[in-house]
Amino acid sequence: MWLIIRSLRPFNLIIVGATQLLFYFLLFAPLTKFEIALSMHPTLIFWFTLCTIVISASGYVINDYFDIDSDKINHKDKSLNDPNSLLIIYYSLMFAGLLIAFGISYQMNKLALTFIYLVATSILYLYSAWFKSIPLTGNIIVAAFSSAVFLILFAAEVDAISLLKSTNKYEYNELLNLMIFFGFFAFSMSLFREIVKDIQDIEGDRQQGLKTFPVVFGIERSKILAGFVGIILFFSLVTWAYYSGLLSIINFTFYYFIFALLVPLSYLIYKTIKFSDHKEFAFSSQASKIIMILGLILIMLIKWI
Repeated sequence: MWLIIRSLRPFNLIIVGATQLLFYFLLFAPLTKFEIALSMHPTLIFWFTLCTIVISASGYVINDYFDIDSDKINHKDKSLNDPNSLLIIYYSLMFAGLLIAFGISYQMNKLALTFIYLVATSILYLYSAWFKSIPLTGNIIVAAFSSAVFLILFAAEVDAISLLKSTNKYEYNELLNLMIFFGFFAFSMSLFREIVKDIQDIEGDRQQGLKTFPVVFGIERSKILAGFVGIILFFSLVTWAYYSGLLSIINFTFYYFIFALLVPLSYLIYKTIKFSDHKEFAFSSQASKIIMILGLILIMLIKWI
């Protein structure tokens, strides 16, 4: 049982679930004070988040299935390496997720959400089976799914968003600003991390015939690409903070933004470009995950301070 749990990446799933709930209750739930009805408030959001977690878990499992051989070469211990067991878990998750998605769609009278579930799981399967062997394509897909954890809430609450736009332009613009920015932040940090992970896995991917960016273009160019993505994110953070007024008030949020986001991100970019050892890239991968979490905390500070 423990092997199965480890294969599902429980820590990552907790982060996914907590992130979606955090955004919903911080950004969407307060809209009820403007007498705007939300389709998923107050309890359906928990089922919606569970469906998101199931999609993520199925993606991890099917990716492990296709990566069994390359993970052995890269000395990665993902615990469960029996292909039959992985497929059973994958199809079980797929079926459970489909039932949850249909139930949510029925309750909200939005059957299109079931279609979104089928599209999302299909793309994750194709990513594991094919797209990740195409330079950057697989990386971009994973990054897009990271940002979709936030942006899918827009699709689910589109009626409420439309009403807010017509009745309270200020609140609508603030919500849109935060959602787009943090969606971009998650996309960029995830893309950075995926490039670094491909550098880590270059030997196994090369032997398995996968055409990832580091395999095709080499480690040095891959480091430059990761650094370029990081630099774009850095200046995007500064630009957003300036125009949103975050830099105009010297408070705890201001210092948090500087020392918990900009400084660690700068250090990570610098060290990643300089790194050459496998263990050093493993550090970059883990550090980028921590920075993503620190970025999520920023929204709590923005809404509460």
